[in-house]
Amino acid sequence: MKKRVLAAAMTSVAGFGLGVSSAALAQIEPQAPAAEPAAATDSAAADEIPTVVVTANRRAENLEKVSASITALDATRLAEQGIVSQSDLQAAVPGLTVRQTQGSNSLTLSIRGQTIDAFTGSKTAVVPYFNEVQLNTGGASTFYDLESVQVLKGPQGTLFGRNATGGAVLYTAAKPKDEVGGYLKMRGGSYNLTEAQGAVNLPLSGNTLLMRIAGDVIHQDGFQENIHDGRDLGEVARQSGRISLLWRPSEALENSTLISADHVGGNSTATRLKTVNRVNHTTFACVNPNVVNCASDLLFSPSVDTVYAYPTMWAQYTAAHPELNANGIADYLDNDSPRIGFWKANEAAPVTHNEQDYFFANTTSYQLGEDLLLKNIVGASLANTHDLGSSVGAPYPVFYSANLDDQEFGNHVRNLSYSEELQLQGKALNKALTYILGAYYQKEDSKTLFPQVYFDFSPVVPGTSVDNHFQIKDETPAAFAQGTYDFSAIGLKGLSFTAGFRYTWESVDISQLSRSVYAGAPDQSTRYSNPSWNLGLSYQVMDDLLLYVQGRRSWRAGGFNGTAPPSLDTGSGILEDVNIFKPEFVHDVEVGAKFAGSLFGRPLRANLALYNQWIKNVQRAEFPDPPGPVTSIAYTVNVPEAQVTGAELDFAFKPVNWIETGFAGALTRARFTKGKDTADVFGVTYTFGPYADVPRASGSLYGTVFLPTPSDWGPMNVRADLYAQTGMYFSNNNNTITPDTRIPGYGLVNLRYDWSEIRGSKYSFAAYVRNLADKEYYTGGFALTASLGVNSVAVGTPRMFGAEIRYEF
Repeated sequence: MKKRVLAAAMTSVAGFGLGVSSAALAQIEPQAPAAEPAAATDSAAADEIPTVVVTANRRAENLEKVSASITALDATRLAEQGIVSQSDLQAAVPGLTVRQTQGSNSLTLSIRGQTIDAFTGSKTAVVPYFNEVQLNTGGASTFYDLESVQVLKGPQGTLFGRNATGGAVLYTAAKPKDEVGGYLKMRGGSYNLTEAQGAVNLPLSGNTLLMRIAGDVIHQDGFQENIHDGRDLGEVARQSGRISLLWRPSEALENSTLISADHVGGNSTATRLKTVNRVNHTTFACVNPNVVNCASDLLFSPSVDTVYAYPTMWAQYTAAHPELNANGIADYLDNDSPRIGFWKANEAAPVTHNEQDYFFANTTSYQLGEDLLLKNIVGASLANTHDLGSSVGAPYPVFYSANLDDQEFGNHVRNLSYSEELQLQGKALNKALTYILGAYYQKEDSKTLFPQVYFDFSPVVPGTSVDNHFQIKDETPAAFAQGTYDFSAIGLKGLSFTAGFRYTWESVDISQLSRSVYAGAPDQSTRYSNPSWNLGLSYQVMDDLLLYVQGRRSWRAGGFNGTAPPSLDTGSGILEDVNIFKPEFVHDVEVGAKFAGSLFGRPLRANLALYNQWIKNVQRAEFPDPPGPVTSIAYTVNVPEAQVTGAELDFAFKPVNWIETGFAGALTRARFTKGKDTADVFGVTYTFGPYADVPRASGSLYGTVFLPTPSDWGPMNVRADLYAQTGMYFSNNNNTITPDTRIPGYGLVNLRYDWSEIRGSKYSFAAYVRNLADKEYYTGGFALTASLGVNSVAVGTPRMFGAEIRYEF
């Protein structure tokens, strides 16, 4: 026994550098319990890697039989990998980047280079769904009592809700059960983390009417001290509740309803100042001739006296704010900022976060016959968000979300969405053809208030205040069909062909509201209609090996930049609309292989995908300096062409029955096409490159050791994870007008210990540490150098410890 314990410990250390695998699986089929297992095999549950069932094709299928690149995680894997928020998914999904802009509550998903920044008018390239209904982006509070999370990569359009160019993330809540029971989990940890989470099943009428109630309450102090005002930033305060009802009045009919409510408080982390465009304080010209804006260094320095023709302005301002570096913002960056500590901020702007989300999903399924299913999905959501976010990461109020004239503070966004989807699923041609037909409709109504103040020298000279206040309505009906024909029916065993088509109509309308700087401008409307399609061929070479190739085309609509002037005279003497951006189109080809068998007699699952994407009218975020009132809110522009080429590999392997190891990694080469990499914005030509939000390489390794505990103790295991990525850019104009927007690569190590069914009881215990080495790293940035002359970066989380106890009943 001592030798076996020592061997397990050595293997755990050897697996220390191993991390998460995207072969982590969703909706794992139950396994028969082992009968009186012995020693090392006790905790291994079974000498196999569990089977995966996913719903990428709107029906339950084995992951290894689906000809598409998918990462799936069930509730067990989510817990093992410590995935408790949207940000944590990056380490589990190859090719996915979760980037921060203003802070921890401003997140952008990127899959295979397809993304969009915060505050723009563009629709997200990666669409999240909860129980098959589109979810408001940034909904991190959904990460409790989940059955699975599935990430579909590449253009989506022929099956899932809204057409998208990057991918889809599918969250599925745990379903009600036909027995009284549930769980309660308590968690505590670093920075006064406290969390209470639980769920209970309540059969209301036998197996006919079932209910599940779940909730989560979490609070954690902020890990980032703002030395400007002494507040801790990054505080988490969230209360969430969910009710699910499942009604089965007959064998043919099933109806499920989910209602949830979330309240999110606390605040976000602050960014840190990274770049100041320098000005020649004699000539007032930018030192770097490639940049277009040096306003921050010009104004937040003694030069402001000359600019404002106010000889003592800077002296009066610094006297009123003695904490400031009197030499100006550039000297602060050079000499003060490096000394304050990595996980400290010096942000002048107030930082808070308040959000209320309400969500409804109802699914009705009726079995019309043995091979025919009618399904209807209705969804609605309401989100109200009020944010005061960090913008510059310095004590100089270059810009923040406020209007000093009317005392309005923080961005307000209210989004109301309704959707309806009808499907007919079936089999035909002696069951050789599996098909789905459907119609989809979604209507969104979003009201946005962005108050802004720029270059605030209060109490000497107040800043320039301006409001953006607008409403955008989006309406999109669509019709779709997809079928897969199995050629085994005509003697070609293992060969299948898939064809899908969708046609989408979309209308977008904008109104400038009463408080807008553009109030009174005429309402604007634009209409789009385009097809999406999918063609694929798969070959089941043998029972454990699938080869496939597929080509897809999808698009996302154009629209309006609500923060831009609706129309300008661009030189022709005629007013032209300048706030419109065009639809984005993506074509791709993907070839892949999936293996679910054994290597040297040991279980192995492996998935490989190679792809190339051709993108036209690429929707990218820019922060221009437009004519008229000062503004630096993100502005969506179209870059003519880009390509993204990549490879993704994940595998899980059990070399012995008490060890599981795995890898998930991505290589991505994203680039704008030379000669087609420019866009005109308000008469200024911007050149794009390198491609932002895409590390060239990223990956995870993991190792799990199932400890040799006696059978009556309960299963124990230790897991070690390593996630690493190369550097990436947070601006698409680094080579020209926004230099120094590259953030370096990094690696993070996480450890977790689990003890289930403690001494045969219904209790389980876990302890973990995240970012074991207390690595300092950045997760994104805010590129404002083109409009304000500064860049800032968002910091990752420091080392955090925690423990949890769970009781099943």
